[in-house]
Amino acid sequence: MGAVARDKIRAAQCLGASRLQVFTLVALPATLPFILTGMRLAMANAFVTIVAAELVASNDGLGKMLWDARLFMQVEDIFVALVTLGLLGFTVDRAFRLAIRAFAGRYNPTM
Repeated sequence: MGAVARDKIRAAQCLGASRLQVFTLVALPATLPFILTGMRLAMANAFVTIVAAELVASNDGLGKMLWDARLFMQVEDIFVALVTLGLLGFTVDRAFRLAIRAFAGRYNPTM
């Protein structure tokens, strides 16, 4: 619980909160922005890994579409696949950023 201020934990304990209540009502909300940031970074790595896996060994998906379009020099399909991947990545990233901002603003008084 290094990201949680000690005075918040002690205040909850002084008010009679159990260990579970301290975790669910104090520690978890305070660390949620950090958890969401880790999930955001993991999602970026997941997109890269999924597309790479589809390029190598898949029968469907945007990676396969990209690979086939490259083989047959279908520039339009390449652009469609790249723009779709970019929009998916951008949308997921913005969703995580909004969630981080919502929780960071609520649970971190410095933001």
